[in-house]
Amino acid sequence: MLPFANLTNDPGQQYFADGVTEDLTTDLSRIAGMFVIARNTAFTYRDKPIDAKQIGRELGVRYALEGSVQRSGNQLRITAQLIDAETGGHLWAERFDGDTSDLFALQNEITGRIAAALSLELVSAEAIRPTEHPEVLDYIFRALAAYNKGPGSDTYAEAVSLYEHALALDPRSVEALAGLAGSLAARVMLGFSDYRAVDLERADGLIAQAFAISPRSPPTHFAKAIWLKSAGAVYGGHSRI
Repeated sequence: MLPFANLTNDPGQQYFADGVTEDLTTDLSRIAGMFVIARNTAFTYRDKPIDAKQIGRELGVRYALEGSVQRSGNQLRITAQLIDAETGGHLWAERFDGDTSDLFALQNEITGRIAAALSLELVSAEAIRPTEHPEVLDYIFRALAAYNKGPGSDTYAEAVSLYEHALALDPRSVEALAGLAGSLAARVMLGFSDYRAVDLERADGLIAQAFAISPRSPPTHFAKAIWLKSAGAVYGGHSRI
């Protein structure tokens, strides 16, 4: 999320462009699974030539959102565009026009609309992104199917095995990390583990890896909840958090 440029001749209007940037950064950070660079870091790129590929390399991001704010009397125009930081290609662009009689309401409306549009656009972009190991998703789906068969020693053993196959192909798959951790913790909680401490320790490590990659991942938070409940039972209410 790059600072929006102020295209108004009045430099005093920079505050509004900065406000749009800050609010949009907040809105985007609420989208599950999305990692957004902190505002202070992004603002170091203000008034500098934008090279999406370079920014992607420097910040470790996959997409760059840039835009501008232009004001004429009571009329306001905001443009935004989403760029693939790997290829430099444009994925999405939109223009928003409005009245400035209520700046806060207009700013909230614009940032909300952009965040909603980007959420859908990013999902579409990720859906068509080629993956080195497309069979990873197949293993994850099969593991979920095994997990959903219901509690049982064989059920969890099957799910664990399938998640391990997925991780062997893609060690950074958050879904596989969280799924394996949840399966290990669940079989401890339900009494189907022969090595409870070992399973819990491994699950704890997998959860830490998943959080390091995607701190807002819902599956990982779910796995952590299972782990806490299981650890509480195993360690007599003194779980290691």
